Amino acid sequence: MNNKEFEDLFYKVPEGVDYADILEDVDLEDVPEETIQKLTSLLDSDDDYIRFQVSRLLTIWVIRCLDTDVQSRAIRVDDFASSVWL
Repeated sequence: MNNKEFEDLFYKVPEGVDYADILEDVDLEDVPEETIQKLTSLLDSDDDYIRFQVSRLLTIWVIRCLDTDVQSRAIRVDDFASSVWL
């Protein structure tokens, strides 16, 4: 992989995404599967910096997914609790 390919992989926002300026802000469901596969394959790289960058990016997406899931569950619990006490 050349420098341009690495730059695109780590920094390019996917086509059609207009709500984010940096890849870290893109919702995981909007990241192409090919990008995810390329990133995960780099977890075996001999280059510590590349492994760090991949791990950082994947971790950001996972935390955002978990946070969204926790928030949606909290809303459902609040809705359930208020309907029980009505």
